[in-house]
Amino acid sequence: MEGENIDFSNVYDDAKRAEAYSKLEFPGTYYLAYRDLPNIISDHVKGTNALDFGCGTGRSTRFLRRLGFTAVGVDISEDMLKKAKELDPKGDYRLIEDSDLSQFKHKS
Repeated sequence: MEGENIDFSNVYDDAKRAEAYSKLEFPGTYYLAYRDLPNIISDHVKGTNALDFGCGTGRSTRFLRRLGFTAVGVDISEDMLKKAKELDPKGDYRLIEDSDLSQFKHKS
């Protein structure tokens, strides 16, 4: 293994996968992710800016916006972001490359 190069690829950078992912449902389980989140946020978060890192097709970004946040969704997959923008044309979705978050200013 020494000296071998490993080529990583973005398995989600595919329009068919993005479409399937956007329709993925887990019936009866969403409350597990979202039930307590509004209370946790109100108890522990100051400010109204949110960055959804690895937003995929924007499900959590849309949820954060419904909670009143100015949310930005970022992802490395152009196809996932294309689907997010299709589902949420008014949302702010951005492509990032090489973990470069320099376009975002730190706001506490």
